[in-house]
This record gives sequence, C-alpha cells and structure tokens, in this order.
Amino acid sequence: MIMRCWDARVTHRPTFKELFDELKKYSNQESTNTTTTTTTPLNYQTHPQAIYTSRLLNYLKLPKSKNEENFEREPS
Repeated sequence: MIMRCWDARVTHRPTFKELFDELKKYSNQESTNTTTTTTTPLNYQTHPQAIYTSRLLNYLKLPKSKNEENFEREPS
C-alpha cells in the first residue's frame, strides 16, 4: 500500500476510501488485542529565551515527480 501512495502517477495512488478500508482492518485487529499500554506524561521545559520562528517554503521549483526505474509492479 505504501508503494502505491508514493507512486508519481496520481491515478495509480489509492483513494482515501481504499486507505481508510485498509487501515480499518488494522484497527479492528488492534481492538481485539488484549495487551494494555501505558502512556507517560511529557515532562519537559523550554528555555525562557528560546525563540521559535517559522518560514514559508518555496515549492515552485521542485523537480517533477517520477518513479524510479526499478519501482515495484503496476498496481492491481
């Protein structure tokens, strides 16, 4: 499935419904799993003088996407 998601040909990528149905299979399996997991709270501090900035990324000059020559088979 991941190889299909990476396909440079948009028409060969899975639809949202296909992805949803595929992922739903795994969530159903997980819900029947009897193991329990515990979560640990995040305990971290940021420096009071830290400055966080963001910037716009320029995607205008990206190369055209393409599959590698040895890319897996055609989707079925």
